[in-house]
Amino acid sequence: MLISRILARIQSDFCGVCLYRDQRVTLSRSYRGDVDTFGVALMETRPGSRHAGLIVDVPELGGKRFLHLAWHYMFLNDSIPQGCHTYGNDSFTKDEQDYLAERLVRRWKRNGNKVAYGLDYDGTPAFDSHEDFDGSEGRGLTCATFVLDFLSSCAFHICEVETWKFRPEDEKFQQFIFDQLSNRLCTVDDAEQLARVKKSIGQAARFRPEEVVACFARFEDDLIPMPPAQFWGYEVLHESKMLVV
Repeated sequence: MLISRILARIQSDFCGVCLYRDQRVTLSRSYRGDVDTFGVALMETRPGSRHAGLIVDVPELGGKRFLHLAWHYMFLNDSIPQGCHTYGNDSFTKDEQDYLAERLVRRWKRNGNKVAYGLDYDGTPAFDSHEDFDGSEGRGLTCATFVLDFLSSCAFHICEVETWKFRPEDEKFQQFIFDQLSNRLCTVDDAEQLARVKKSIGQAARFRPEEVVACFARFEDDLIPMPPAQFWGYEVLHESKMLVV
């Protein structure tokens, strides 16, 4: 049995799915580290709210940059923010990292302000073979599913997507996103997207930023299911001293 599945069974049987309350954690490993050419990043945007993105170091951009889906139609190329934690993975070869970095830069150049924000994600590719975003039927991504989608499009499937389930505590986040988008999207063309986001409230599984970061840092070959990702995500927050709510 794969170690990820063993951990999944242990966490499901003894810890359930609520792993985020008053736990004293001895980390199973260290997560944070320097990024050479390609990696991921996690930061706290406000108490209890985390944001994930990708780190690349390519001469074309003049050094290390933070490429991330900041918000609706805001796929940004920024300097690495203060307080941003970075995570590499030695399982990726130098050639693989070079490929990932080059392709991510290409995706940013082609899209920039074209990537929509949305709540539901089932692993279906969000970009076509030309790296153009497919926002049909009101589709969008979160900061975390943007990371997942990019890695999957490059044949690195780090999460077992179908094992992620809706958690009642995520409904507040989903309602907040809908409210914010409702204030921003007010044209007839936005109706389809708003309807899809609204339908996702209380239904869609949320891929939390810290869980995706943990999966990237621990990925080797096997898809990682939700239960160990939850626990490892908690470890990431604990290590980074981010507020857990």
